[in-house]
Amino acid sequence: MIQKVINNFFCHKLFDELPFLIQKKFRKLNNAYFSITAKKKLPSGNYFSSFTKKYQQFIIDNFNNKNYISKNSFNKLRNIINKIKIDRINLLDFGAGDINTYLELRNLKRLKYFYLDIPAKNKIIKKIVLQNNLKNIKIINNLHIQKLKINFCFFGSSLQYSNNYEEILSILIKNKCKYFLFSGITLFSKNLNNPKTIVAKQLNVLPKINYLYFFNKQKFLSFFENNNYKINFIKKNQFKKINFTNLNFYSKKIEYVDIFFEKK
Repeated sequence: MIQKVINNFFCHKLFDELPFLIQKKFRKLNNAYFSITAKKKLPSGNYFSSFTKKYQQFIIDNFNNKNYISKNSFNKLRNIINKIKIDRINLLDFGAGDINTYLELRNLKRLKYFYLDIPAKNKIIKKIVLQNNLKNIKIINNLHIQKLKINFCFFGSSLQYSNNYEEILSILIKNKCKYFLFSGITLFSKNLNNPKTIVAKQLNVLPKINYLYFFNKQKFLSFFENNNYKINFIKKNQFKKINFTNLNFYSKKIEYVDIFFEKK
């Protein structure tokens, strides 16, 4: 099948060695955002993104004017938090990235915001917090969160970039996190072989090359249901430009969605 041949070429090192303009043209010609690899795990050193103190300060300085547009992967987080009827919300922003999510939530009186990302980003955000005297934010470096009593975990398009995602979820569930919100997560449905995950190569950020997990929809949802969580909603993510038609050879139903779980 021609789709599978093209997919395999995207995954081949020969594609990586092509000049960027040719890579870009070939990707657009095939309307491809991802290709499916034979990898079982994400490569080490995966997911590079530019992250500077200067830009984080720019976000703070321009957050309420037209010079900055927030790029949060889920634009109704504040609304969901306002509807939750518990006295104190300890929110863990896993793979938090830019400071914008904190800024969107910082004046919610009953919320404590915990920022967790890779050490290099944590270090920059710590400096930003001190420089701007930001309140009600705590930067944490790992998931030893027993004393933090996290009851709401937000994965803003981040879980799929973690090789140890199962351990992460198990720790949070063990510590009785009540709410899980995943935004921009990719689910596939497939009958043959039925793997728990597949590793995809991200093509829409060329010349950068990132890898991420697509999750088996049935198994991902069952994991939470088996741990006594209910699905409050599952719906298409607000970012509608992503296309999976080049992967029809693998599964005709691949979805880029938001999912909100609540402990029963």
